[in-house]
Amino acid sequence: MLDCIIERTIRYIDGMPKKERKKYGQFFTSKETAHFMAELYTIPQSLSKVRILDAGAGSGILSCALLERLERVASVRSIELTCYENDDNILGLLRENLRTCQANSEKDLQINIITDNYITSQYLDFNHMLGGNPEPKEYDFVIGNPPYMKISKDAPEAAAMPDVCYGSPNLYFIFAAMVAKWCILSLVHGPQGLILSVLDSIFLQKGN
Repeated sequence: MLDCIIERTIRYIDGMPKKERKKYGQFFTSKETAHFMAELYTIPQSLSKVRILDAGAGSGILSCALLERLERVASVRSIELTCYENDDNILGLLRENLRTCQANSEKDLQINIITDNYITSQYLDFNHMLGGNPEPKEYDFVIGNPPYMKISKDAPEAAAMPDVCYGSPNLYFIFAAMVAKWCILSLVHGPQGLILSVLDSIFLQKGN
């Protein structure tokens, strides 16, 4: 299943100018990295339903790798996968890839693709503002390879998270900070909340 999705993604990369992909900060995950990340999760045997968030899904490589891993876990009976992706160029491929996952799954697999900007669509909840959801959706596992792109301090994504953005932040930091909150909320109700994300070493340095 993952091999097929990787092949489709390679064809997409070959046919999409680098300049166009750079606008969205797209850098796709290799098969080896996707497998490695999926195997890092500790999945409790008591967990029968898994809620997954992929906040910048791209072509769905990481989601597919994790779904393949969960297929081998007998205790998991149902999976709810939420994918955010707002790049119209790749949405068709993402939908095709996730349909492939669904067709090959023996679990009760529910897939929800949301075409909003993940960061700006969550800012009311994240900042506990009027109009936000007092009980935002929680996830057991978050997986992702977020966009790698510097943005200005006035960009909508930076403005949505004023408490964590200083100077000119990178989008991957903003994604990591926001998804961390939802996994922490999940930890209040159980031990399995876990985030795995591809990040640059600069994430660990000051100024981001």
